[in-house]
Amino acid sequence: MIYPATAGMFWVVMVLVVLQYRRAAALEQRIWGVSFNNLLEVTLRSLGLGLLGGAVASLILVIIGVSLSESGIEFLLPLALLLYAVNPRLMCFSYAGGIISLLHLITGFPNVNVAEIMALVAILHVTESLLIWVSGERCASPIYTRNAAGKLVGGFSLQSFWPVPLVALFMLTVSDPNKLEGLIQMPDWWPMIRGAIQDPSKAVFAMVPITAALGYSDLAITMVPAQKVRRTSAALAVYSISLLGLSLLAMKHVFFEWLAALFGPAGHEIVATLGGRNELSGEPLFVSPERGVKVLGVVPGSQAEVMRIRPGDVILEVNGCSVNSRAELMEAFANSGWFLELKMVGVRGNPKNIEFRRPMQDDLGVITVPETGDPCLVELGPRKNFEWFRRVAVRIGGWLRRISGRD
Repeated sequence: MIYPATAGMFWVVMVLVVLQYRRAAALEQRIWGVSFNNLLEVTLRSLGLGLLGGAVASLILVIIGVSLSESGIEFLLPLALLLYAVNPRLMCFSYAGGIISLLHLITGFPNVNVAEIMALVAILHVTESLLIWVSGERCASPIYTRNAAGKLVGGFSLQSFWPVPLVALFMLTVSDPNKLEGLIQMPDWWPMIRGAIQDPSKAVFAMVPITAALGYSDLAITMVPAQKVRRTSAALAVYSISLLGLSLLAMKHVFFEWLAALFGPAGHEIVATLGGRNELSGEPLFVSPERGVKVLGVVPGSQAEVMRIRPGDVILEVNGCSVNSRAELMEAFANSGWFLELKMVGVRGNPKNIEFRRPMQDDLGVITVPETGDPCLVELGPRKNFEWFRRVAVRIGGWLRRISGRD
């Protein structure tokens, strides 16, 4: 069965995903004159991985027994989109779920089950950590920026977004479940989060489709994108499992409801803040070496991509001539003719020698790390930590209190 509201939300999320990738492609085009990520390719890949992630999330939701009956899903999705309008990096449910849960605990409105809503958030972030691990490095845009010390460095802006259609449970109460056909008997321990179930013998769970939007935004300055993605994925997985544990404990005592509601947005912000701070204050990787020319990015379809040159490689010699600047590299390449031999050092210090015979292109197709006199292409403003959370929570809290008649 197709639910019009669910289908509509899916296409809204798809439009947001496409817009985010278009924005990233436009930034690359403006800075480098070429897009490193094909819009159609990244959109289709995000769609396919989102479908796979939705299947994983659906399986976990059903196994644990998280029901949408009191999860505040009718508030969660719109608020997530509102926060997205404030800042695209907030396109995840930890912030929206935390705000809704705290409003419920403080004002009693909206009427939600904190354990269920934060368990839903935790499972979605488990899925997000898997998606980041699988494809987070695919959409990496090379940039010139300044680190915490004010030094001009090279790096990568990492952004990925996924539409995640999934199947969740919705609890119904019937007078005599035995009269219904097609029911599946579940074990006594299920569901692990019981919500408002008063009489388990009369509770029936139906499966309904919903759509979630998951997004990933990060920065890689001290390491290559693949390494940064693995670290972020691991940190997010630890956060997600911890939040899921607090959500299960929230069924036992109200103290854990407060803890889960606070840990949801705060824990996610800590993971994001520490990751960004370490990149800005750590030892930068993409800076000019003592000898050679270091590669920051490789233009898609270029000769450098065919030769399998990678970000972090240091080109030492071209056809036997030492190169120590971008100008020397371009001159050596222009004089290389039909034969090209590169002597390089890989990002891990391993020697790499490449010989290439074919008609030469006009450009090798590499973007080198910034040199003296290069402009800062992307200014990174300081993260204001939880100031956005306080400001948004105050506004939304006042709005909901007026609706509920508590003012």
